[in-house]
Amino acid sequence: MQIKTFRATTIHEALQLVREHLGPDAEVIRTREVRPGWVARRQIEVDAFCSEPTSSRMEPTGLSSPSGIAPQQLSRSIETATEWSSSQPKTHANEHKEQQELWLDEQLHERPESLLEDDRLGSRQLEVKYGAAAKQVFQELLDAAVEPTAAQRLIARACKQCDADFLHDVWLIRGQVLELVAERLKVASPYQWQTNQQRIVAFVGPTGTGKTSTLAKLAWRAHHEHGLDVGIVTIDTWRHGAVDQVLQYAEQLSATLEVVSHPENLAPALQRLRECDLVLMDTAGRSPYDAVHLRGLQELLQIAQPDEVHLVLGASTAAASAESIIEKFAPLLPTQLDITKLDEASGLGHWLSLLWKGAIPVHLLTHGQQISSDMTVANCRRLATAILGQMKFAESETTSSMA
Repeated sequence: MQIKTFRATTIHEALQLVREHLGPDAEVIRTREVRPGWVARRQIEVDAFCSEPTSSRMEPTGLSSPSGIAPQQLSRSIETATEWSSSQPKTHANEHKEQQELWLDEQLHERPESLLEDDRLGSRQLEVKYGAAAKQVFQELLDAAVEPTAAQRLIARACKQCDADFLHDVWLIRGQVLELVAERLKVASPYQWQTNQQRIVAFVGPTGTGKTSTLAKLAWRAHHEHGLDVGIVTIDTWRHGAVDQVLQYAEQLSATLEVVSHPENLAPALQRLRECDLVLMDTAGRSPYDAVHLRGLQELLQIAQPDEVHLVLGASTAAASAESIIEKFAPLLPTQLDITKLDEASGLGHWLSLLWKGAIPVHLLTHGQQISSDMTVANCRRLATAILGQMKFAESETTSSMA
């Protein structure tokens, strides 16, 4: 048995290297995030093997990795990989990976020590034990960025819940996996659209996550579908063009706009919007590591006293980064998590353990630039579908889902 380690910038690129070097029957043993140096970008390492000797297979020629590393640098013996890994300082990403595996053990089994051997099967072994359909769904989970360890355990558990006579049914296995994922998710309660009872909702999060467009989508639904009078407050006067963007949305929505450039102006602005049924606050994007700016934002929220605080994160955010952002924004007391830009991600599989923990219930899912259609309210099944990369962004589906 020949074990090799491959490294690339994403899990998809690393798995592609595995297939190209070891063939379609290769088995993935382990994945992990590494950072070769203090300033180098993070990379994904995958350990894999194939029982077929490499001499019996054509080796690819002229192959280069997406990260520009030569094949001979990407492949090394397992002993070398272990020695290299142990010599590196333990990173936050590695600690997150270890915690994620323990969490998956606890979620899929009553006790970590009761982990069944079937849950550690690779794709070839899954096919031998459960059939080609199981292997196909396993590959779909990998394509959705679900960690191989989690994918293996989900498939094994799903197949155990299926009648042996129906293990050839891909759709049945997919459905079982979907149910396993959905039953442990936490989502926010759907909106109760009410007139004559003002509700203040603030949107916070890092720069570039889609806070303003998410605000506009929610405002459009509130006004056009539920007849609410909407007011908008923007305190994002730092970003170039931010006020102009909100002004355009406000004009489209016939919403009253208040621009607040100093904290002392916030309370009077909210007073002028006292007749609005729904007031939406757009805040400036902040780095989760900028403690000074986060404290300033916290003070603004204390003045506004919003009924809801939505933390907005992009679907492409790495799981370890997303967990860190949630932790850093915790002093702002976020009540809901909005996940944006799902159309730019293959799925939310890399967030599986994070969403299972449910530190903040998920509320809105967005997936495009159209404010009239590209948003849906999450329920457990919809969120599970998004995690597994199966969400279809049809306008008819998203429109009806907001009712």
